[in-house]
Amino acid sequence: MLTTDEYRIQIQPVAFTTKKADRSQEKAIRRVMIDLVEEAAAERTFSDLLDSVIEGTLSSAIYADAKTIYPLRRVEVKKLTLEARPAEVAAEEAAAVDVDESDLAVDG
Repeated sequence: MLTTDEYRIQIQPVAFTTKKADRSQEKAIRRVMIDLVEEAAAERTFSDLLDSVIEGTLSSAIYADAKTIYPLRRVEVKKLTLEARPAEVAAEEAAAVDVDESDLAVDG
């Protein structure tokens, strides 16, 4: 996902429940985590996002939303990976090839 200042990052949050949750509850908690992480990245700069991860505000937001699905013991950000800096993202976009759908061969 991209931050507002064009850093491409990967964030891996983890949530621990008090007991074994059902599969549907696990999926719902995962969906909440993904949505909140993507939303946080889309509206913050890299340094602001890093601050929210370090201070625990992102984890707190995930905990507050996901605890309504199933009781949680703890929510943390396991890993934050910087995948590309703005210059690298721009170089990848410049090297990307635009494909016109009319040029694609469809078997059928």
